[in-house]
Amino acid sequence: MAELPRYQSTGYLPADVPRLDFANIKESVAMTQGINASLDRLAGFAFKEAAEKAQREGLQYGAENMPSAEQVMRAMEEGKSPSELFAKPGTIFGDAARKVQAGQLRSELEVLGRQELAKLSATVETGTFNLQEVQTTIKSLTAGYARAISAVDAEEGLKFRSSMATAGNSVYVKATENFAKIVAQGKIALADDALAATSTIIADTLKSENDPKILSDRIMIERNRIFEVAMQTGDPAFVKSTREDFNKKVLNAIVDYTLSPTFADTPSQAIKLIESGNFGKLSELMKTVDRDKLKKAYIERAGEEATMWDRASKLNAS
Repeated sequence: MAELPRYQSTGYLPADVPRLDFANIKESVAMTQGINASLDRLAGFAFKEAAEKAQREGLQYGAENMPSAEQVMRAMEEGKSPSELFAKPGTIFGDAARKVQAGQLRSELEVLGRQELAKLSATVETGTFNLQEVQTTIKSLTAGYARAISAVDAEEGLKFRSSMATAGNSVYVKATENFAKIVAQGKIALADDALAATSTIIADTLKSENDPKILSDRIMIERNRIFEVAMQTGDPAFVKSTREDFNKKVLNAIVDYTLSPTFADTPSQAIKLIESGNFGKLSELMKTVDRDKLKKAYIERAGEEATMWDRASKLNAS
């Protein structure tokens, strides 16, 4: 069978095939690309100009067509969305107009809100207020107006909340401080009333009780009761003055008792008993009383005879 001829490598490389270069086509493509870029720039510039114009017109429209706060609040009371009263969003014109309208609404409602807070603050000054009602009023005022603004522009709504929170907090702090003062004044009045009745209670105790220990304990019970009421005021100065007033009342009640015939027949005899520390049924109570203060108070109250006895005692002692 005859063999077909086979390809045999000659060892030589073929020469490069020359390329065709169409210069006119390349120039045409470059020109087209340049024209397209120029058109893009022109389109972008035109769009920017149109956007800026729409924004300016929107800002002007918003400033000239502002729904009033009254219209907005009425719409909310009727269950309508206040957003419908404002420029429609979604376009450069609408968004710009709406932004201005929302800012103006926020400013107007801030004025109204601060006027309401001023009235509330004046009520707080009078002292005729309920702290819980003050807090509720501030929250309702802020939330209601902020909801109306946020329905138009969320950012303006946040600004309103921030501004009103600061103003409202000042009123609430003032209310809490005044409330604390009112409560304290009420407690002071209660303590004063309790202290006013103390003189009679101590005097009756000294007359009716003969057991020294029981008598002293009953006075201490009254003392603790008065001090507890005074402590509730949270006023250190008032507590101190109450303590001093109570001690004076105890001292005066003891002086009244020592001036009576039950303790001694004469002032001179009473002075002797006081100096010797012989107080009878008052012996336990006198452990809490300064004897020198008692003697001085007694002499001032007893008159000339006690004064003369005291002078004579001092001369004899010298």
